[in-house]
Amino acid sequence: FIPSGILFSLFGFSLLINVSKRLKSRIGSLLIMIFGLGMTLAGIFSCDPGCPYIGTMESIIHDRVSAVTFISAILGIILMGISFKKMNTFRNISLYTILTGFISLILMIIMISSFESRNLTGLWQRLLLLSIFSWTIVVGLRVFKNFNELKTESD
Repeated sequence: FIPSGILFSLFGFSLLINVSKRLKSRIGSLLIMIFGLGMTLAGIFSCDPGCPYIGTMESIIHDRVSAVTFISAILGIILMGISFKKMNTFRNISLYTILTGFISLILMIIMISSFESRNLTGLWQRLLLLSIFSWTIVVGLRVFKNFNELKTESD
């Protein structure tokens, strides 16, 4: 989680400086950075075995940070998708981005609803992370491919 979190923070920063100067895009980028910072903290403060409701202070910090972390990613992705609608370079992945945000939200709700029974909670968490990580790959490749165009489009 720590290396991934650092990379996500850097990814959010790269979105902030390279994608758009619009408010929604900037807020979305900052939320992606917060997601990365949260992942880093969740890696530093790990969950107790089985992730019980009542655990050590380290586990409590992990749980609280994780909630903010996932919400930040979901809102950030949705805001980026809305912002992408107005950008030529990203227009054709704006719907994918918005849908990824809502799929991630649904997966988070399913994961939360599985907390009491502990039935497949880990699976739902991994699927949630997969949706976020996949989105990052798609957007990162688009930024890389169109880096020169982005400089003129964002101004």
